[in-house]
Amino acid sequence: MAITAERVDRARPPYVHQNDLNWCWAATLESWTRVDGRWGGVKTQAQWIADPGLQPHLHATTKAINIRTGIPYLASRFNMTVAAYNTGTATSTAPRLSQLRDSLRVSHALAVYQVIPGQASHVVLIYSIGRNTVYYMDPNVGFREANIADVAVSPLVLMYR
Repeated sequence: MAITAERVDRARPPYVHQNDLNWCWAATLESWTRVDGRWGGVKTQAQWIADPGLQPHLHATTKAINIRTGIPYLASRFNMTVAAYNTGTATSTAPRLSQLRDSLRVSHALAVYQVIPGQASHVVLIYSIGRNTVYYMDPNVGFREANIADVAVSPLVLMYR
C-alpha cells in the first residue's frame, strides 16, 4: 500500500469479469479475495453463489444479491464496516474524500451504487483514491475512475475490512 498527500493506493485487484449480469457482487468479492489474504484464500464467483449462508440473500433464479439484507449479512459474517451515503436515511450524507481515504487506508472497499433508483444496483471494488478521483475495478467493464463530485451525489454503500 502506498500513501501520499495526494493519493492512497492499495494493491490493484485483478479484473474479474462477472459471469452473469446479476453477479457483479460475486465477481467483485472474487477479485477482492485475490488481493487480500485476510479472506483466507481465493473464493470464486461460483463459490460465492453456492455459499449456503448467502442463499437467503440471493434471488432464487438470478442469484442477484439483495442489497438490503445481503450487504449487512456479509459485513456481519466477515467483520466488515458498512457506511451508507445519500441513501435517504436521516444519518446518511455525502461521503467526504477524507472518509473514503480513511476507509482505503484500512482495506479495499466494496462499493454499491444505484444504476436505476429503486430497481438496480451495481457493485465495484475501490482500490485507489487520488486528489479528486476514485479508481475502481468494475466487473462489467474493467478498470474505471470517477470524480469524487460524482461519487458524492450518488446513493452509495461502502463496505471495508
